[in-house]
Amino acid sequence: MTASRVSDMQQTDRQAFWLWAVILTAILFCAEHFSPFTSVIPEDWSPEYLISGLDGTIWRRVAYLSLAGIGLWFLYGARRRRMGWHKPLTASVVALLTWSALSILWSDEPLTAARRFLVLALLLLAAFGFVRRWPQGILPFIVVCGTVHLTTGVVAEIVHNTFAPFSSSYRFAGTLHWNEQGLCCAILAHAALAGGRTAPRCRWLFRLVFAYALGCLVLTKSRTSFIGFVFGLAVYLCLVLPKRSKLLIAHVTTLIVLLTVLLGGQALWRSAYEALSRGGEGEETLSGRSPLWDECFTYVRRHPIEGYGFQTFWTAKRIGAFSDELHWGVAAAHSAYVESLLMGGLISLVLHTTVVVIAAWRSVAVYRRHRAPEFAFGACVFAMYLVIGALESVLIIGVSPVSFYVALCLLLVCVSNDSTEQQAATQARSLGLVTADSPALPQMIQPRARLAASGVSVDGGR
Repeated sequence: MTASRVSDMQQTDRQAFWLWAVILTAILFCAEHFSPFTSVIPEDWSPEYLISGLDGTIWRRVAYLSLAGIGLWFLYGARRRRMGWHKPLTASVVALLTWSALSILWSDEPLTAARRFLVLALLLLAAFGFVRRWPQGILPFIVVCGTVHLTTGVVAEIVHNTFAPFSSSYRFAGTLHWNEQGLCCAILAHAALAGGRTAPRCRWLFRLVFAYALGCLVLTKSRTSFIGFVFGLAVYLCLVLPKRSKLLIAHVTTLIVLLTVLLGGQALWRSAYEALSRGGEGEETLSGRSPLWDECFTYVRRHPIEGYGFQTFWTAKRIGAFSDELHWGVAAAHSAYVESLLMGGLISLVLHTTVVVIAAWRSVAVYRRHRAPEFAFGACVFAMYLVIGALESVLIIGVSPVSFYVALCLLLVCVSNDSTEQQAATQARSLGLVTADSPALPQMIQPRARLAASGVSVDGGR
């Protein structure tokens, strides 16, 4: 193949990547976001409103069907490369999905459970196709998609005269609930931070997106998302910084914390408690979740092993009963671990936690071996899920505005091995997603003799 033909193919592949990135951005927005042309978010999350939102809109159904079609197209156009499944993680994911599918059989609403499991399957199919087609395009895609969605929310609030960042009672929501928006901002910030390592020439742009996402995260006033972001940032810095820098940061942080505690005293703890509680009720306070969890465990004790079926515990009847009992609109357990118990019992809880822990461990291991920033980002995401899951219903197998991003990270970790990582790096260079001076490339590309010995083509052929 001549050099000109190779150049033409690379240019075509680059154009196709950005075209599909734009299409996926639009589809994902239609799937999980409120319309920016109507009221942005409801002012009162009443039980009636929560019940009315149990069934998705026609646009959401069309969006997920479109995602599945795109995933199949990606699989058809992907290079025929050997798959290197990580057996412990893959087995855990398959077991979790299998148990979730089986739980449809004893669900109170089996048709609803089957429909929601189908939506999850369509999303995973699209994510798997993306990982197979553009494994190294994950970070650029998340940065572009997340930035567009976030900016749409900001513009929507400005148009509807609800954007008031200087008001003490204001919480930025955009086209999502503020807690969901906070999680989206946290993931976008981490993607921008890790993505800057793939393109040194555009690092200033990634830093700008990082600051933008972090500012919006603060405006959401989502405590759990912010705590998760800080924990994920700590994981990221531990992975990418040299040992001397990590020790310096640890010493300075410890000194600042000790001085703050000594100088602030009891007034500091009182202020921190008020900040965490925000003077609200129900989900607005950390203590307000305790009665909710107590009520949830009365149901868990009735079906401790099998649960109530895939994403069908929160029926209209139970939403009304919980809301009347607790005096605020309740349609989730506000804890991924409690939600897993309600959905699939102890088996679901163990499998879900196992998947997240193994995925985080595997991401760290692959990053330390190859220095690929995608895996540092994955480690941040899974670490965030472990922490945020204590206070929010964020599930690996749940469908939410960030589910596609998480699925990309999970599937990339599942199929990562020396051959797929090397081919991903080679493809990234052809797409222009990384440059030759990117710090990740030299460590990702394996020696030619090692690839040849493993039976992998070193000429990039199909």
